[in-house]
Amino acid sequence: WDKATSGHEVAAILARLVAEGKLASRLEHFTIPLLGWKIPGMNILHLELRQPRQHFADYERPLIDGFFIDGETTDTRRIRHHYRKLGKSFIPAEKIRRPLEQQVKKLTGSASRGDQSTWLAVVLLALAGLILLIVNGFVHQPEVPLTIFGAIFAIIGSIAGSIISHTYKTRSDHLIRRSLQVHLFPLLALLLYIGLGLAGISSLLTLGLLLFFTFLILATLYLARTDDSPEGVKLCRNLTAAREYLRKQLQQENPAIRDEWFPYLLAFGLGPDVDTWSRRFSISSTFASTSPGIDSSSSGSSGFSGGGGRFGGAGASGAWAAAATTLGASASSSSGSSGGGGSSSGGGGGGGW
Repeated sequence: WDKATSGHEVAAILARLVAEGKLASRLEHFTIPLLGWKIPGMNILHLELRQPRQHFADYERPLIDGFFIDGETTDTRRIRHHYRKLGKSFIPAEKIRRPLEQQVKKLTGSASRGDQSTWLAVVLLALAGLILLIVNGFVHQPEVPLTIFGAIFAIIGSIAGSIISHTYKTRSDHLIRRSLQVHLFPLLALLLYIGLGLAGISSLLTLGLLLFFTFLILATLYLARTDDSPEGVKLCRNLTAAREYLRKQLQQENPAIRDEWFPYLLAFGLGPDVDTWSRRFSISSTFASTSPGIDSSSSGSSGFSGGGGRFGGAGASGAWAAAATTLGASASSSSGSSGGGGSSSGGGGGGGW
């Protein structure tokens, strides 16, 4: 939905495998050795294989082999200790990134534009403008401050505009606001150019700034264009709408959500929302779940339990989501790794032209 692969996708796959009965899981509170004190918010996720690992196909198998390092059971501490002892990192999201990206391209019709010649022309504009500005600094020394100011603005504007354009290109939420942000630096460049022109600058500086600012405008707007087909744009916007719907439902005591949707909630990066809902409403929720075959008896409720009994229910599902999302980070030899447990932001592709 956001064209990014992180710990949310890893957690979603694990949740699906648990829901399908291919894995079993349980949570254990982390306690300080000897003292036996429980640390609030810190849990150890235990996983158990329920079928031979050779039965896992495609991108599932690398995850299984990476997590289950010495048998049919594993847990957060064992994974962390194993990879730290080896002095290397296991980043689960990287194991599934390529097949997921291939599937995304297939679903969205994404394809390379083959526009190297266009980019070459844009870059040549910037080089020509830079050369003229340097020459102007020698020819018209009184304009050196204006020359430096114009060059710095164009460089910073190009960098900031590229970042904003990339965000706009890969997101489908708040499109009006993001569109205005994309056009901000091109508009400022145009106004600045007009203002300097009215101030009576030299022709050399005028031409140099024209080329440099044209580069800023073209690069910013060009990067904002989507590579997706019209059908792909529609798909991404629909996914964004679905995520927003689920997010709003998780703010209600009786959400219109089925327990079998739990993996999708994690894939949408809504694990923290599930956690919040679990703490606030899971015990008292009375919404009648329509999902077949899901045991929610342990939730103490006849409604949405955050995934059914397989994930603990009655508030434990939120903690399960948090533990599964950060499991990838636990597998890294560096405690600060973001590849496995990083957050997923954004709202799907299709914001561009």
